Parts: sequence; structure tokens; C-alpha cells
Amino acid sequence: MIFHSLKITEGMFERNINLSEKSNLIHSKKNSTGKTTLIRFFLYSLGFPIPSTKNIRFEKCITEVCLTCSLGKVIILRNDEYIEISYDNNTKENFVLPTDQTILHSKIFGTENNDLLNNILGVFYVDQEKGWTLLNRGIVIGKIRFNIEQLVRGLSDRNCDELSKELRSVEQQLNKYKQMFSVAEYQQKIKESENNIVYETKNEEDEKVLEILNSEISSLETELRRVNSVISENNSFKNYIEKMKLTVQGSDGEIIPVNQNTIIGFDFSVEFLLAKRKMLSSKISSLKSKAEKYENSQMQQLQLLKTETLIESFDRNISKIEVNQLSVSKVISNLEKERSRLKKEITFLTKYNNDIISSIHNTVMEYAKELEFEKIINPSSDYIFTDDLKSLSGTVLHKIVFSFKLAYIKEVQKKIGTKLTIILDSPSGREITKENVKSMIDILNRDFADNQIIIASIFQYDIDNINIIEIEDSLIDGYLQ
Repeated sequence: MIFHSLKITEGMFERNINLSEKSNLIHSKKNSTGKTTLIRFFLYSLGFPIPSTKNIRFEKCITEVCLTCSLGKVIILRNDEYIEISYDNNTKENFVLPTDQTILHSKIFGTENNDLLNNILGVFYVDQEKGWTLLNRGIVIGKIRFNIEQLVRGLSDRNCDELSKELRSVEQQLNKYKQMFSVAEYQQKIKESENNIVYETKNEEDEKVLEILNSEISSLETELRRVNSVISENNSFKNYIEKMKLTVQGSDGEIIPVNQNTIIGFDFSVEFLLAKRKMLSSKISSLKSKAEKYENSQMQQLQLLKTETLIESFDRNISKIEVNQLSVSKVISNLEKERSRLKKEITFLTKYNNDIISSIHNTVMEYAKELEFEKIINPSSDYIFTDDLKSLSGTVLHKIVFSFKLAYIKEVQKKIGTKLTIILDSPSGREITKENVKSMIDILNRDFADNQIIIASIFQYDIDNINIIEIEDSLIDGYLQ
């Protein structure tokens, strides 16, 4: 992979950077001028989720990088989440991040191996903040992580995806059950506390009673509306009949007017409805009186609850949760055993009879002798998986990280069949001597002469035919990074 040029555009401001196919130094005489920002822009232009630097937001910028990679010579344009690759034959291909990130990188780096793609940035790039302490596991930059076990599996084509998926599931469950166990322990402390408060459930009971009362009131009010409707209809009917001035003839020939007085049962029906209305109204009034008392009781309890401290309220709610501490403890124990089993199985599949491990270790040991730290590290090939970094001083760790990175690069290049650009941000650490820096540069000149190298630093380095990209005050006019 070789970067030829990079164009950065932000509104009306832009910067064009041209690079040598061999060695490049992004240089300034002082810090905070944009060296790190430019380094990150190279990575951002390839679709990596790189965090912005202090005074410039990457998502507001458009990058256009010309590079040679496994696709040949292409131009990659990035505008926030949109990526467009332009090929020499005038065809174009579009991608949307982060959904298409893996597909995009598989094309750029010439491999579909997810374990390699997920760790490749940590192979060829060393960040100024975290990179020089990142040996085999940890954060490369932002949320991008590096894991030696995953890299080794990718290099040796050993797939542990299903086991890793199962392990993640177990760890998620384990985390939840541990939180549940913590709740159970906290509940126990509440019970044992001398100041433990006995929390009333009266408020909940009142809510249930009030709900029943309101339901009954609603039902009775519906019935009352129906009765009122019938009474109103009867009155309308009575008035209608009387206006008609109808008469009927009795058996003895008597003419009888039709009205409420001569209709048999009319008054009884009306009286019944009136009586029922009175009864319903009385019952509704009684229930509303009861409901009002419960509502007042709830308001009083609510006022009391408002006087609770946050911790008292928390304790009261936690006390209501039912957790069987013994059952949870048993589940945790079983999950921990399962997690241990899965880890051992993944470790075995990663390390057993794996020539990649020996190859990486041998390369590291070669550089360890040259950089004079071979006596500090364990000669066992398993040392590349070490997690003991506390015993290493700043200078030694700096040199070990450098050696590990070069060993990773060599193995990845063998695997994907192409050279990687080596990007180093501020290789001259606070504790590293000029002699040590010179030794590291000598290794790059000798063993990686065919790789493109990009270094950002306030120092000059003795590298043949190096292309110097000078940044005076800011990377882009109008910004000071």
C-alpha cells in the first residue's frame, strides 16, 4: 500500500499533500501544529472510525486520497459516512460507513479474513498517545482495538468465530448475574442495617382499591346516563301522545282520552325509573366519597415520599425486588466454569502447533538483540502473549513495542502478499535516547526499504531521500491543531 497524495477540504479551505513512495516526514519545529491531525486524516480517508483532533472535526471535511493498494491505483473520496472509490477504468464503487467498512477494507488490503481486518490498523500504525505502550492488546485509537490472539488466528487461518460468539454470550450473562448478585447482597445489607426502614405497601393497596372504586363509579355513571335517557324519552312520549289528542272507545261505548293518566302502568314505570336514578346517584356519591379519601391518602403518602432522600427511595425500591442469592450464586459459578472452558478451547486452537507464533517470536528476538533488550524478555515463544508490562520501563517498552510491530508487519505482508505503509506518530518518546531512535531508524532503512514510511515528529531523522512535509502554523488555513 502506498499513499501518493491527500487532499483535505473544509469549506473554502483546503490542503494538498504529496508523498514519496518511500520515506516521508511530517515535520514542524513545534508541537500542536497539525502533524497528528494529518496522520489521522490518512487513516480517516481509508474509512477507519478515527476520532477528530481538538480543533477540527473530520466529519466536516472531505478527503480525497490517491493510493496504490490491492485494487491497483485508485482514488478514494470520503465525505463523512460516504465513500467513493474511483478506478483507472473510470468506474466507481460506493460504500456507506460503518455498515460497509469490512467490505471496503477487504478490498483495500486484499483479504476477507475478519480477524486480520479487525486488527490491521494496530499492525502498521503507532499512535502518539497510546501506540508506544500498545504491545499486544488494547486500544489502537478511539474505539479501535488490537488483540494478538485474533491476529494470530487470522494469520494462521484458524477460525474461532463460533467459540468467540459463545464466549461473548456467556460473559454477557455472567455480567448480568453478577449485577443481580450485587443487588441481593445490597438487599441483605439493608435488612441487617440498624437504620433499616420497614417500607409500607399501603400505597400499592390503596392504588388497587382506588382502581376498583373508579371502575365501579364509571359503570354506575353509564347506567345512570341510560336511566336518564329513558326518563327523557318517556317524557317526550307523554307530550307527544297528549298533543295527538287521541281517544279510544271503551266496551260500554265511553270515549276515553289517551294520556299519562289513562295509560295503565305509565306512572309506575316513570316512578320506578326515578327511584332507580335516585339510588344510582346516591351510590355514585358514596363511592366518590370513598375514592376521594383514598386519593387524599395517596397524596399524603406522595408528599411523604417526596421528603425521602435519594438513597432512601433507592433502598425502598431495591427491597421490593425478589432475588434468590443462593440460586444466583450457583448460576454464576456455572457460567464462570463455562467461560473458563471456552477460553481454554480458544487458546488451544490459537496456539497449538502454530508456526506463526514461532515466526513472530523469532523476529522479535532478532530485534531484541539488535536493540539490546533480549535479556529483559522471556525467551519462550509464548512471550508474545504476555500481559506483564508493569515491569518494563518507558525506554524498554518503547523498543519492545517497535519490535513487535515490525514482526506483525512482516507476517501480515506474507499473508496478504502486499507491502503495508508504516505510520509512526512521534517515535522519539520522552525517555528514548537519540541512539535508540537511530537504531530503530536503521532497522527501517535496512529491513523495510521497500515499504512506504510516514513519520510525524518535531525531530529530523537520518533517512535516505526522505520527503519532508513541513507544517508551519496549522494544517489547514484557519485552524490551529
